[in-house]
Amino acid sequence: MKKNHCPDPDATVEFEGASFSHETIFKVVNSFYHKVQEDEVLKVPFSSVKDWDRHIKKLTNFWWIKLGGKPYLGYRYNPIAKHYEAGFDEHFLKHWLSLFSDTLKEHLSDQQFDVWMSMAERIGNHLTERDQVFRQKIIRENMSNDAQE
Repeated sequence: MKKNHCPDPDATVEFEGASFSHETIFKVVNSFYHKVQEDEVLKVPFSSVKDWDRHIKKLTNFWWIKLGGKPYLGYRYNPIAKHYEAGFDEHFLKHWLSLFSDTLKEHLSDQQFDVWMSMAERIGNHLTERDQVFRQKIIRENMSNDAQE
């Protein structure tokens, strides 16, 4: 697969004994982010997304890679800074995971659900931990700047 070329929709990846087609990953991501746009809690931090088609393509690529596929888009995703800037916190993460879980159940087998949801929870926990470290760094920098003035 070349960068900037979407893989064949029927292309599949294997992760922890579960198989995922690119088309399935896209359907999950597309369905989920359409729900996010309507969700009273999540639409607030996601209001910074201006091009939803592009966002969905990026996140399809992100999950494709996480589930064992090769990158096909030429960009680097920095979720910690992006989520911090959007005001994403532990409360939003819990709500995100709940909505994501519901979406996964709609589209996946039990085995696929278990594998993908477990990964999403691990990423979410890591993101929450990194967000806390990132917030503390910003607070320290601001305090240092205030002390210098």
